Amino acid sequence: MRLITSSKLRRIMLSTMVILTALSVVGCASTQQKSKYSLSTSQEHLLIPADIAEFLSHSSTESSAAFARSPWGDNITLSAQAPYFSASGAECRQLIVEKGISSTELACTLNNQDWYKSRALTAGVAQ
Repeated sequence: MRLITSSKLRRIMLSTMVILTALSVVGCASTQQKSKYSLSTSQEHLLIPADIAEFLSHSSTESSAAFARSPWGDNITLSAQAPYFSASGAECRQLIVEKGISSTELACTLNNQDWYKSRALTAGVAQ
């Protein structure tokens, strides 16, 4: 019966660690990434109806329109602020939603056709 010496054991452990590290790197590199220009599954359920999407795509800054049904409630007035590009490349518009009281919402699109509700990651601070 042969005994494994400590130097052999160290070489075996080192080899095993190198192989596992290499496999980890290859595994991470081979995972597919979604295109940043397609809606993710989490955004699909937040799609905005076509009539509101049309308004967002074609209205000028601070335009307002009334909608009988919307993701923010029924019988609302939307005021669309100036469009801007988010860090992810999406075109977004801040919306003022009025239904008795005003609230601020955010809508974004990646193709100027399918708009989806989004949430602001930061908010301006009044001074």
